[in-house]
Amino acid sequence: MTAIVLLFMATVASAGPPAVAVEKVGSCPSGYSTSGDYCAPGSSARYAVVKVGSCPSGYSTSGDYCLAQ
Repeated sequence: MTAIVLLFMATVASAGPPAVAVEKVGSCPSGYSTSGDYCAPGSSARYAVVKVGSCPSGYSTSGDYCLAQ
């Protein structure tokens, strides 16, 4: 039982944070679509943040956003 719980926790941790709607700045990032003043995540979207400077480690650039890898 403990092994199953640990495996589940490792899987969730490696998946990264869930994708959520983000403020629309320019074009929406890959996997997102426009919804009013926001970009709404699609089923395959990765967590995104508005890009300020360069993207942090573990993120890649998608237009004006940084996407979790």
